[in-house]
Amino acid sequence: MNQPNLLNGTGRSSNSLTDEAYAILKDEILECRLAPGDRLTEAAVSARLEIGKTPIREALRNLVRDGLVQVVPRHGYRITPITLSDVQELFGLRLVVEPASVVLAIAHLTNPQLDRLEELAEVEYVPGDRNQMQIFLQANIEFHYTIAQASQNNRLAELVKQLLTESQRLINFGVTHHPQREQTRREHRQLCLALCDRDANTARQLAEDHLRATQQMVVDSLMVNTTLREVPITAS
Repeated sequence: MNQPNLLNGTGRSSNSLTDEAYAILKDEILECRLAPGDRLTEAAVSARLEIGKTPIREALRNLVRDGLVQVVPRHGYRITPITLSDVQELFGLRLVVEPASVVLAIAHLTNPQLDRLEELAEVEYVPGDRNQMQIFLQANIEFHYTIAQASQNNRLAELVKQLLTESQRLINFGVTHHPQREQTRREHRQLCLALCDRDANTARQLAEDHLRATQQMVVDSLMVNTTLREVPITAS
């Protein structure tokens, strides 16, 4: 009879440990606790997380597949750098998709959705407080995704969701190194007012302006952060 593959005497399967390691490392990367360009080794990660090397190796392979980690031959791994090309491509696509979702949402937003958008627009954080920043960033994702869902175009909403997920690390990096909490709150409030007024032209313009301001925040953070001097931030 085959015995389950258990590690560290925990009674958990290697697949379970791989999933656990993957989830922890992915969160650390998206939240920039593991910064762009940071080096990793299987041994160091295994010791820190107290998880065996085999599930750590599999977790890192999955993160390589996701594009969040790169293999460095004979030296382990490194967290994939954030490049200006990444920023331009992601925000360029968001500038096409999200203003369109705003216009479509105008006719369909319900009062409960508008109330929720107003609540989300008021979420703030103290720079340097990681917990508050994560609450703020999740509220930011929900704010944009709520509008996309109201478009009643499921494919468009799913595309916005995907782009928000891919943007998460960039925005985490931006607000960590170049916070603009009051500007973001003001822009969200203004967009809420235009949505409440069912003013499609103004809402579309505000959405575009907000995305461009967020893009510039990320670019400014890349250009001034001294820890990235050895990390390529030009087009890859």
